[in-house]
Formats: sequence, structure tokens, C-alpha cells
Amino acid sequence: MHRTILGKDIYIPLDPYKTSRRIEIRMLKKYLDVQADDVLLDIGSGTGYWTENISGPAWTVGLDLMWFDTSIAAMHHTGPHSVFVQGNAERLPFPDATFTKIFGVCSVEHIPDNESAFSEFSRCMRPGGVLALTLDSLNYHAITEKQRAEHTERFYVPHFYTRESVTEILTRNGFEVTNTDYLLCSSWSHWLNQWVDKNRKLQYLFFPFTYPITVYTDRHFGRKDQGWKLGVRAVKR
Repeated sequence: MHRTILGKDIYIPLDPYKTSRRIEIRMLKKYLDVQADDVLLDIGSGTGYWTENISGPAWTVGLDLMWFDTSIAAMHHTGPHSVFVQGNAERLPFPDATFTKIFGVCSVEHIPDNESAFSEFSRCMRPGGVLALTLDSLNYHAITEKQRAEHTERFYVPHFYTRESVTEILTRNGFEVTNTDYLLCSSWSHWLNQWVDKNRKLQYLFFPFTYPITVYTDRHFGRKDQGWKLGVRAVKR
């Protein structure tokens, strides 16, 4: 987000104060277990904040289709171990077996040709490498078909995933799934997620309350078979 302060355009990343995003990042870091000698690719890196946050000292490429977001990322998050490029996940501009780990923060569901994208992930990853993704699922029982349709149109999401559907496409493209976990999968986290969506300007103010409540209720009362989002970890065969 940008704010004009004393006549200057200031970049202020607010993603750290989004409850659902922080929960996704926590899961991805656990899945990835990034080491300094890793070579990472962030699919749908956006403005680059989470790319830098997740990758740490590892060499990382952030890839995004949107030139505006990529330019912000390049300006604020390019460092000695990172670079940001504009590109299409359906046709990755990298040689075979370039990366040890590939990750995406709720980005893959926006890619029209998922089969090509997962095939490209496999091609560009070294054997034994890790793919870690969070994905839109919206299969929680309290979510209506109308809400799913509105989400599809509002955010351009041509794909929703279940544990079974993502395992199928990953297996077909040379991966072995090791972990799948639903997120925002309790009645409390479901209600809070809806409240935040309707009061987006207040979500940063209420983050100190919504985050721990969501984590606690998902852990102790959450469903294991459904949720708003799905985390998946897979290893390249």
C-alpha cells in the first residue's frame, strides 16, 4: 500500500497484519524449511514483501505477471540474494532443474491453465525439491455456492482445490504429496474471515485479536476435511 507523507509516496506493506495471510505464511515456512543454499522461486510474488520474508538468506526469484507489482518489488525488496521478474507461470522463463524449492501464496488458483503451470513447476525443480503452496479451497460447509461464485468473479479464481484434487494433479506431474492442511476451518475462524472481508479497513486494527483467535480455534476445533484455504507440500520425484 502507498501513503503520501510530506509530499512523498511511501510504500507501506500491510500484509503482515492480515490474519489469513499470516497464517498461510506460517504454514509455508514450516513446509519449506528454507536453507541458505536453497534456490527458490516465488510464484505470484506481488510486491515482494513475503518473498523476502520467506526466503531469508537463500537465493530467490520472485515471478509475477503484473508489471506494476513487479516494479514495486524490485524497488523495495531486491537484494544481494533476490531478483524479481515479470513472467507467466504457464511458461516459466527458466532452464530445467533450476530451483530446489518453489512456493506460492494463494496465487496458483488465478492461473488459467493449471495443468501447464504444474508441469512447469516440475520441469524447473530439481529432483527431491519441495513445492509448497497455499490455495483457495472454499469448501467449508458454511460457505454457499453464491459466495463461491462471488469470490470467483471478484478475485478471478478459476480453480478451487480439495485435498483430493490437488493430490491428483501433483501426482500426475511428478510430485509426491507429503502434507495437506486446511486453514480457516473452524466456526470462529469462518466467522472472523467473513467479518474481515466486510470490514477490510479495520482488519489491521483488529489483527492482535483476530490472529490468535483464528489460530487457536483452528487448532483445537477446526475441521480436518474442509476450510477456506488449503496448504500443500509435495516433493519432486
